Amino acid sequence: MNQYFSQQYNNAEFITGILSLISSYYSIIMLLLIPLFALSTRIAFRAWGHNYYEHIVMNAYILSYYTIWSSLIMYPFMFFLRNNPSAFYSVTQHSLLLIPLILVYFFKEVYEDKSFQTIILKVLSVLGMTLLGYILVIMIITLIVTLVSTGLVTG
Repeated sequence: MNQYFSQQYNNAEFITGILSLISSYYSIIMLLLIPLFALSTRIAFRAWGHNYYEHIVMNAYILSYYTIWSSLIMYPFMFFLRNNPSAFYSVTQHSLLLIPLILVYFFKEVYEDKSFQTIILKVLSVLGMTLLGYILVIMIITLIVTLVSTGLVTG
């Protein structure tokens, strides 16, 4: 991944380092984001009878399911593309498209009495809230890095 990012961002070593770090520790980052994702599923499915801790367990299961599917479907493609960083990165990014499908499948199995359209709308709201949460986290991290790098806050 570092090779791909260095080709794309040859002027910005900092961005290359950050993107390489994220791709290297993607699994740990996903585990750390389970509480945020559980909060968004809890808000979206709040009237359907599960508490926050049950949503943490559900989201851990969803992450496990995603990891298994990625291992079975995407990793064989990634093995053959290991010498082509651009194609390798593209396949890696396309594996993220499995997440909405897995969410719809999972929540349809959990809430069998709910309609397919209702599940899809709830999953779209979960994805929207998760995206907003990620943006908020990125903005907070950017603010902290900016304050520390300009010397306004010592740390």
